Amino acid sequence: MATIIIGMKICDYDIFNAEQAERLRENDLQVMNTGNVITAEEIITLPDGKHRYFEVVKVPFRNQNNEIVGIIGNSIDITERKQLEREKTTAEAKHQIISDLANSIAHEIGNLLSGIIIHEQLLSQRLKPQIAEHVKQHNKSDQEIQELLNTLEKCLSNAKYMFESIKMNIRQGSINKSQFVLADVAEDIENVLNGCFPNEQKIAEIKWNKEQSFEYLGIPAYTCNILINLIKNALYFIKEEKRGNISITLKKGEKFNELIFEDTAKGISIDALPKLFTRFSTTCRGGTGMGLAFCKMVMQEYGGDIVCESEPGKYTRFILTFPTIIVE
Repeated sequence: MATIIIGMKICDYDIFNAEQAERLRENDLQVMNTGNVITAEEIITLPDGKHRYFEVVKVPFRNQNNEIVGIIGNSIDITERKQLEREKTTAEAKHQIISDLANSIAHEIGNLLSGIIIHEQLLSQRLKPQIAEHVKQHNKSDQEIQELLNTLEKCLSNAKYMFESIKMNIRQGSINKSQFVLADVAEDIENVLNGCFPNEQKIAEIKWNKEQSFEYLGIPAYTCNILINLIKNALYFIKEEKRGNISITLKKGEKFNELIFEDTAKGISIDALPKLFTRFSTTCRGGTGMGLAFCKMVMQEYGGDIVCESEPGKYTRFILTFPTIIVE
């Protein structure tokens, strides 16, 4: 198709190479021959060899006798949009490969971890009663063995909690609610503090009481993992700032019960607060930014939520809400 510019007649073959001109001409002829409006993408190769992408709309131009005598076209450069689409597709493909690989690794590690835990439990069942009897007789070596078994049990418990968190982050899916059980939040707190952070309580002065403990429907392993994430983050900043302590407060309510977790170390900046629960966003050196995103996902699957309040330099407060259990 030809274009007239100030008295000069210029066609596609004068501007583009023969292949491009023929391709563009096909769209023009389609409009001329059918009278239909077409929307298409056209690729133009520039003299430097780079490609530009255009979204074009072409409509027939008619004279007073309703005869098609030309076309009217409008084109929008969508090169940047196409580039973003390609990058997104590539990123999604890479993410899927990584996710599949991570799932495979998680499955194998899970089998190994389960085997270790089972054998540790069998070992403890057989040895602990005998060791306890010897300890009563003030046998120091047996007492050391008992302490080692207890430490091993706590380490494996911690590893199990962390592994469950990793699997949930990999899957990015919803929790199977058929696995929900009635659990006591105070028991979860005690298991985490005694099993995963037996020494740090003194360092950070972790204070809590179970006067208003409550039951909830969920998966204790995931709830414990939430607590581990919160405590680890708090301890990181307490050690970095060389000050602060941790408190855990339980509150019963009519529709929702609350677990309020607070530390008085560094606080969180105003800029970081809105994206705190976003995946891969972290304020800790070496952090993955997956922990708090996991916490958010689990609490919402429970039918509750987790939110954060903070004042930089003073405190960080996480409020976890659990739906109350209705007894019929």
